[in-house]
Amino acid sequence: GFSMKYFISFLVVIIISLGFLTIDSEAQQSTTLILVRHAEKVDDSADPDLSPEGVSRATVLKNMLSTTGVTAVYSTDFIRTRKTCGPTADFYGLELKIYSHRNASDLDDILRQNLGGVVLVCGHSNSTPRAANHYLGEQKFEDFDESDYGNLMFLNFKGEGSPTVLRIRY
Repeated sequence: GFSMKYFISFLVVIIISLGFLTIDSEAQQSTTLILVRHAEKVDDSADPDLSPEGVSRATVLKNMLSTTGVTAVYSTDFIRTRKTCGPTADFYGLELKIYSHRNASDLDDILRQNLGGVVLVCGHSNSTPRAANHYLGEQKFEDFDESDYGNLMFLNFKGEGSPTVLRIRY
């Protein structure tokens, strides 16, 4: 019984240690969501294509993100959003995944399914800042002006709690 008691104690210590290691590595795991509005559109119809300026901006976006190691790309199901983030998806050889910007559970799924990754999420002038607010759990960002296509928001998640947000112009 003597050695068995020590063996069980040893096992308990190992199991507890492994548990702490797991918790620690999850706390260190970093996930980045890159939120962007679609680029310039050709007109105000229901599902317009990108204008020449929009096509250029989509290329600038791809070039900007060419060193970030993007692991997944999500777009709403519109021509303008698919064509904005399509070049980045093509650059990384990734399938363009479709999500609904009207569905908060889709936003939660994007984060949950891509832990440890770098994810580009393309939306709209209203849904992009609202997605950032959803992830932050507070109403920090206003809808983008309809004429403003230059916002890029980097949300970095580490462990529990709210992400840090870096908002840049491009």
